[in-house]
Amino acid sequence: MCTKNDSGVMNQVQSIDYTAISLNGVDNVGKSILMRYMPTKSVDLRSDIHNYDDLMNDLMTKNTLKDWWFTNSSHEEFITVIMRAASKRANVAAKDNTKFIIYDRGGLMLEAVCIATIACKEKCNLTAAEKIYNSIIEKCKITIPHENIRILLKHGHSLEDSIQISLMREHEDDQVYEEYQKLLQKQLQIQELNNKYTDIINVTDKSVIQVQNEIRAIIKQHCLSTFTETIASFNSMFEHVNVIIAFDGMSESEKSTLAEGTCRRLESIGMKCTRLKIAYLMELASGALGYDVYQLPDEKQADELVKQLDHYLRRHYWLAAVTIESLHRSVATPYLKLILGDLLQVVYIDTRLEHSCVDTEALHSVDKIKFETTTLVLNNDAFTFDESIHRIYEMLKQKNEKIKLQELMTNRYSGKINLYSNQFVLCAGSILIKKSTREVCLIHHLGQWGLPKGRKNVNEALSISAVRETFEETGYHCSLMPLTMETRATPLTTTNEHLQDVARKISNISEPFSISLRQIGGTPANRKIIFWYVTQMDEAFPRQENTQMINENFEVKLISLEEATSLLTHDDDKDLVRKAFELFIH
Repeated sequence: MCTKNDSGVMNQVQSIDYTAISLNGVDNVGKSILMRYMPTKSVDLRSDIHNYDDLMNDLMTKNTLKDWWFTNSSHEEFITVIMRAASKRANVAAKDNTKFIIYDRGGLMLEAVCIATIACKEKCNLTAAEKIYNSIIEKCKITIPHENIRILLKHGHSLEDSIQISLMREHEDDQVYEEYQKLLQKQLQIQELNNKYTDIINVTDKSVIQVQNEIRAIIKQHCLSTFTETIASFNSMFEHVNVIIAFDGMSESEKSTLAEGTCRRLESIGMKCTRLKIAYLMELASGALGYDVYQLPDEKQADELVKQLDHYLRRHYWLAAVTIESLHRSVATPYLKLILGDLLQVVYIDTRLEHSCVDTEALHSVDKIKFETTTLVLNNDAFTFDESIHRIYEMLKQKNEKIKLQELMTNRYSGKINLYSNQFVLCAGSILIKKSTREVCLIHHLGQWGLPKGRKNVNEALSISAVRETFEETGYHCSLMPLTMETRATPLTTTNEHLQDVARKISNISEPFSISLRQIGGTPANRKIIFWYVTQMDEAFPRQENTQMINENFEVKLISLEEATSLLTHDDDKDLVRKAFELFIH
């Protein structure tokens, strides 16, 4: 059954100016769920091929696809229909501003699917099946879609022993399907040995987020020099977060009190932590979706919760830990563990019926599942508050090496006063204001809006560093703006009078109005210290081009204070701009 063009033979795929990526692997390896967590900015996600072909979609609707696949279709018909669907999917016009198209199963895997299906139907080996496949491809002049990045997801075990990613499509006991999956895995292994895939990821014992971040790292590595402005979309999820602690339990079991105590304990070792409510995250999800998130199945609700949590933590990048209250829906908790893995630690606050607001049946129902889904079951009736916090903290240390290391480093440096030159970096930046229009200058890089700043040079005054970095990153000539502000700097005096160390309001000065202290990497002893000034644009000079370093390529924008506080990526930068304008106006 050889056909051409609109009947199904694949023509050359449309000329492209984007990167095509495919996720490949046997069933239940996690392709579909990983697609759901891919970024959407400048990304076009394309699902399985049956959604792009009327015949396949009709067979799916009538629940006869399996019969057609393994029994009713000839090899020629099967291959032509599969590749016709792949052709239609590949030739769908890309959305505006698309830089990446990601496919659930690419052309290479569809080849393996066809060969494994032929071997299953003919009861022959894969070599013989491949010969049949190649003869049909040549006869019908079928072109196979080819992606730039071809990622193979694989289990570390045999197919029979491989970890089944839960909540995926399940199959009844079916010997034909089981044999097909074995053949498919073998053909994928042959392709792997022949270096057909650009990258291999072993998914065994990894959470969905771990695998997702490996995929994102691969894409960034391949495309960093090509799409510098959009590649930030593929930054790792939960990049700066060490642990998420979810509190579960019956009403009035003191979850909120223990969450607050856990946050304080983590902050005592220098790990920034905050408390969140699931209701808040779900409200954000509803706003993003445009409808009530609670209309979705529990698993999809969990998906949206994870996405909103990641979005929140990107904006609050200084947070290393977060607590969540409360996991009311027991069925979603195992799914959250599947997604987040060891990043999520679930603490179940156990309380007996006399201290609970629920009936006996509800209490016993929760008892059945709590040991399967939680890291720590805490009998809150048996311990004091301090004992409970200690038990939670010790569990977190045992489960999370980063917390253990943070405690060790904090204890080591808790009394340290001196930081040596290899342990800190001095930086300076400014809020650049165009006085005539009351606009502020922002810079855009790798998907984030920020303020001009940079490291000071050797033997350079910090005020000069601030002006230099601002000019280099924005292209605008500028100078320090004299302001009236409170400062602890000693005022100029002509007497020998001793001046107390107190804040004084002094006029016409160009001092730093703020400093930012940031940890460098994962070492508490290493610090970045940023001195912030207010600068004024020299409006007599036009903006100068090519002042940035080769690797910067910043977009520069002058906008109002209101726009800036909306556009800036990080909340602390918004606070800096608000304070700078307060000083400028007053």
